[in-house]
Amino acid sequence: MSWTALLFLLAMGQPPAARPDSIGEVRGRVIDAESRAPVAAAAVVVRGTRIGTLTGDDGRYVLSGVPAGRPTLVVSRVGYTPATREVTVATGERTTLDVALTAGGTQLTTVRVAAEATEREQFRLSAAPGVMTVRGETLKRVPVIGEPDVLRVVQLLPGVVATNDFTAGYNVRGGESDQNLVLLDGFPIYNPFHLGGLFGTFIDETVGEFELMPGGFPARYGTRLSSVLNVVPKAEARSGVHGAVGVSLLATTVSLGGTVRGSTSWNVAARRTYADRFVSVFTDNQLPYWFTDVQSHIRHRFSNGGTLSATAYWGSDVIDASLALFGDSSSAGGGRLAFDWGNSLLGVAYAQPLGARGTRWLGADSARIMQRLSSTGFGTTLDLGNGSLRFDNSLADRRAWGEVARWRGRHETLAGYEWSSYQLGFSATASAASSDAILDVNNGPTAASLYVDHTVRGSRVLARVGLRGETVTGTGWQGLSPRASVKWFASRDLAFTVSGGRTTQWTPALRNEQAPVRVFDFWLVANRSTPVASAWQGIVGGERWFGASRF
Repeated sequence: MSWTALLFLLAMGQPPAARPDSIGEVRGRVIDAESRAPVAAAAVVVRGTRIGTLTGDDGRYVLSGVPAGRPTLVVSRVGYTPATREVTVATGERTTLDVALTAGGTQLTTVRVAAEATEREQFRLSAAPGVMTVRGETLKRVPVIGEPDVLRVVQLLPGVVATNDFTAGYNVRGGESDQNLVLLDGFPIYNPFHLGGLFGTFIDETVGEFELMPGGFPARYGTRLSSVLNVVPKAEARSGVHGAVGVSLLATTVSLGGTVRGSTSWNVAARRTYADRFVSVFTDNQLPYWFTDVQSHIRHRFSNGGTLSATAYWGSDVIDASLALFGDSSSAGGGRLAFDWGNSLLGVAYAQPLGARGTRWLGADSARIMQRLSSTGFGTTLDLGNGSLRFDNSLADRRAWGEVARWRGRHETLAGYEWSSYQLGFSATASAASSDAILDVNNGPTAASLYVDHTVRGSRVLARVGLRGETVTGTGWQGLSPRASVKWFASRDLAFTVSGGRTTQWTPALRNEQAPVRVFDFWLVANRSTPVASAWQGIVGGERWFGASRF
């Protein structure tokens, strides 16, 4: 605030510069009138000129080049009543003036702060059609089955159709559910479902918001044909440690979170179903199924504006029962049915605004670099009775994603790369078989992508164009995916959008889309016999706002 006062007073005006033979110097000290303590960072200005300075930590100041005569000094500091002093300055001499400031309030003009709704800001700034952002508080207000579920809310959004009445799976504009890119804080999750698809894997207490792009998404997103769903973890704003325990008809959830010194936020949550324990209390019949989730997120902000965050997730579904429970006596040796599947994720992200030198080099008003590293895994194991017949499927995805963002005026440019290393395994073994494996498939392709995306925001037209180049080893395939979107504002509250582009996918899943309950997925990776899939999208849309909260 002292700098503000100083700059304001200096801008009041500047008379013709005084000749060197008609100036002097004023120095002195600014103190508190009651405590006599020095007042640091007080503005001392010669009224009617651009001559001014700030006091040091000891309250002292020096004003050079002060015109000879009887100028007036203005001394001000937030929290004190401004003081004016007339001083006599002789040519070539030093004059000492100490000023005591009296504590007092500063009358400020009215400040009005207003924020747009998230959807309204999206409408004004994004060229992507139909993008929807839902905050965690909204998620809790939606009627639920069992407990709050991100994927059940996604089913209610425009352009989305539920796979059926039973599962949390969803299709977007004709695509299948494995063609939806699902991200947790920007990191991919392959099978975001529990209990045969009836519930999603995301723990409600950890969700800050989620964003659905139901098509026409920018070139920075690849590897899926249909849509992008990004779930953003909640950043705890309260200091100390805070926790909650939630009990629903399905599971119990425990969550903890807090901040450390205002710069580091963290949260961790765990959930487990207890229906298997609950049923055993009332009957001898077994419910040999349960699932478990553990999720954590930590984010630290550095003094230079950079942020470092880490996200981890582990989830597991388990069926463990005697085959006699299912009335199956034909299995070799009877034994137990062991069936489990689940996801794991560990991701690290760093974002850093560039300083003045980097910004000038890019010819920008501001710029930022981002780097993400992640390791994602999905695995399925089915054992039909003590190894009599066993199936295993695993997919590991190790990914690096880097990006440079540049802003200048109404222009925004994103340029980046994405590199993924996959390891796919599928095997079938039987204890009675003559060989070790009936089927054993291993595949380890690598995918690489480069992209550029440019947005121009005019007064009536908002346009975004992008290009993504991709290749996958072991397939002999390379491709270019152009994407474009144009939004025209007919008025402040009415806009029309035309969008189109090409999308590609090389990690399909084997599934029965018509099955009411889909227990798990078998994932594959494209190779010489499994081609890379591609699709062209064309979208025309209109958006109309009715007031500040309805559209």
